[in-house]
Amino acid sequence: MTALQTRFRLQAPGLWRESAGEPPRAVTVSLGSATLILRGERGQVLDHWSLAGIRVIGETEEATRYAILAEDGETLEIRDAAMTRAIADAALDFDAPHTGTPPANRARLSISGAILALLAFALVLQGPELIRTQAARMVPPAQAREFGDRMLLAILEDNGPLCGEPEGARALASLGARIAPGTTFRVLDLGFGRLVAALPGPTVLIDRAALARARGPEQLAGWVAQALGPTPGETQTRALIRAIGPVAALGYVFRGTLSDAALARAAEAALAPPATPETYPPAAGAGSFPAGDWQALRRICG
Repeated sequence: MTALQTRFRLQAPGLWRESAGEPPRAVTVSLGSATLILRGERGQVLDHWSLAGIRVIGETEEATRYAILAEDGETLEIRDAAMTRAIADAALDFDAPHTGTPPANRARLSISGAILALLAFALVLQGPELIRTQAARMVPPAQAREFGDRMLLAILEDNGPLCGEPEGARALASLGARIAPGTTFRVLDLGFGRLVAALPGPTVLIDRAALARARGPEQLAGWVAQALGPTPGETQTRALIRAIGPVAALGYVFRGTLSDAALARAAEAALAPPATPETYPPAAGAGSFPAGDWQALRRICG
């Protein structure tokens, strides 16, 4: 196993303080390719820290305390020596200011200056597209699914609940396994936007009206293929990053996470009517879908 592979397998306990006024919380820290992933006691993801922005703010013989670029009092303390060494190596890969504990004022100025310099450099040389490209490359598959789930929650707040009649749900799962294995499918009222939309993950959203309009499962599968695009998952992540704008994308590069407001904007964009009519060749993978299952699927909303 290479040193790089060993680094990505590391996990260690830590103490995470979400803000200056919050008590420390026990977490499990995992070292990924571009972020530190912080998980709670049940394994749920609590936060992501970008390795490009992490810095040391205190060291003792027993522990190292870290902060991220945001000046909000959020800290992470790790006692595991192997993990702290790996973080130091990873931070150097991103040219992060990792070693030493600079004076507070100087650190704040240097960090703010680095952000402004990077933003100016990106905008002058290649514009917002450079920021979007880098941000999209940094989103790991698990986090893409998390972003897609949070976008779906924002959609449900405005569009009502998911359709889930049991026989229809089984038929939906069966059709999904035929036409897009590994993709999550949901049916709901999408309003007056798309017949079929796709979120990061990927998760495919089918408008209940699409089930009535489709001449059969082949046509519905064609709409699904159009929504997923040529590279399912990657296409939706790139669309998300484009929708949130360059400022939020730059924040993700350093912070490793996105706000609910940014994801709500992306969800709204995902439901916007397509620039071209939703006419797509029927998909052959659905040609043998049983007629009874198709009728059950059309009744999934009751």
